[in-house]
Amino acid sequence: MSRETLENILVPGGAFLMLHEFTNEGRKRRFFFILNREPQRDSVLLLVTATSNICGRLRHRGEGPVVIVSPGEYPPLPLRSAIDCASAEERRRSELFAWATRPDFAVLDPLPRAVLCRLRQAVAVAKTLTPTQKELVLGPQA
Repeated sequence: MSRETLENILVPGGAFLMLHEFTNEGRKRRFFFILNREPQRDSVLLLVTATSNICGRLRHRGEGPVVIVSPGEYPPLPLRSAIDCASAEERRRSELFAWATRPDFAVLDPLPRAVLCRLRQAVAVAKTLTPTQKELVLGPQA
């Protein structure tokens, strides 16, 4: 994948799909989204994933930091899904570039502005994120 293609996903709401394994879950294809306000300038990216286990995510976090997205809002998602902003993870931009060399990595269209606005609201209320992490998404807070 070219560096130019990678730079195209370094936008607010940039999206990609790849195989990934979390500690308590098996390896499967996951949708990742970039939350950063200025990802082309930031060396650290704040990433979230989508899960179709909406009830489980809401039971674990509550409604505040969780955003429900339907395929009608974001067509690449095959099912109605939850994005838990309280579970956002920091990754170095260089790590994203390394992932992009994998054969299972696919660049997707960025999230629509309306969905990204809801994610930003969820970040603002997420109690697990540090002020520095929130600043990556929301900008400097007064």
